Amino acid sequence: MAVQRLQLVVSDSGADSAPEFVYNPNCCGWEISIRTTAGAQILPQLTITARDKFEDGPAEQTFGPFLATSGGKLYVPFSTFSITAADEFAQNVGNSATVNIVARSIDFGEACQTKTETIGIENFDDITAGGNVLSNTPESAIAYKVTFAGVASGYTVLQRWASGGVGRDILQYSVDPTTTSGPDDGGQRWRELTGTPTTLRITNNDGANAGKATVFYLYDFAHPI
Repeated sequence: MAVQRLQLVVSDSGADSAPEFVYNPNCCGWEISIRTTAGAQILPQLTITARDKFEDGPAEQTFGPFLATSGGKLYVPFSTFSITAADEFAQNVGNSATVNIVARSIDFGEACQTKTETIGIENFDDITAGGNVLSNTPESAIAYKVTFAGVASGYTVLQRWASGGVGRDILQYSVDPTTTSGPDDGGQRWRELTGTPTTLRITNNDGANAGKATVFYLYDFAHPI
């Protein structure tokens, strides 16, 4: 078993930290333990770019950004990856966070019971009255949900796949964020994605009041998409 110790220092500028690299082409993957110490007003998220380099495997794939606000464990079933961190809120007031990571290789014939799923967010603080925002779904996200805040009375979400001049509207639905019953409960349900390039267009249907939205993305390192 190989062990690597990494540290990411995250500024609150929104810029990516310097990358750290984990590499062993002869293993099945890595179990990583994460512990974050964050200053005020910082919401750290991690991004992992992974590749299975055993016998010159396929090209790298990016997972994230996903939340790393406190800590936990994650299994990355790839032999090689780089990892960076960034502050989602990017207040740029001079605060910072530190993410300490211990990575342990999982060798051939060994099993790892640690989960492969993570969750990240994209935040939209100001959706103007009658306006809309666009979220380009990350390449490895497998599902999403949208939550709302503010005083806007309703929203419409359009999920669309488009590539090379060919486009398909996959799903369109309206959300009343004040509802306390019914199938949507304010829009907070996981919905499957169709792979990239997919966009989510969130429209504020209120003609007088601005709104806010947060898109949650679900990633699974072991789930092809």
